Amino acid sequence: AKQHLNDVIEWVTSMEGGAFAHDKQELHYDDNDNLIGVFAKQRIEEDEVLCSVPVEAAYHKESKVPTNELNCQLVHGLVADIQELTAESQYGPYLKYLMNVP
Repeated sequence: AKQHLNDVIEWVTSMEGGAFAHDKQELHYDDNDNLIGVFAKQRIEEDEVLCSVPVEAAYHKESKVPTNELNCQLVHGLVADIQELTAESQYGPYLKYLMNVP
């Protein structure tokens, strides 16, 4: 899962207007428990931007499945995208990460 997380980070930072993470913080990945954490390395002042991710990286999908109060179009779209996953998939790195999280 760690490699897939690195792929997601590379994916969002390579987008136009790519992702930004403040250099006063760092990402830690615990290999034993597969946990991710963000920790401050220095004092972070009020109103400092900690991170920014392009809107294009936010997963959104409409499903062709009819909706009612008991289902969610986003989940149906996510399942469909995972089933149809290819190397060219728009959200490929993110979907691969989700499939490999224990």
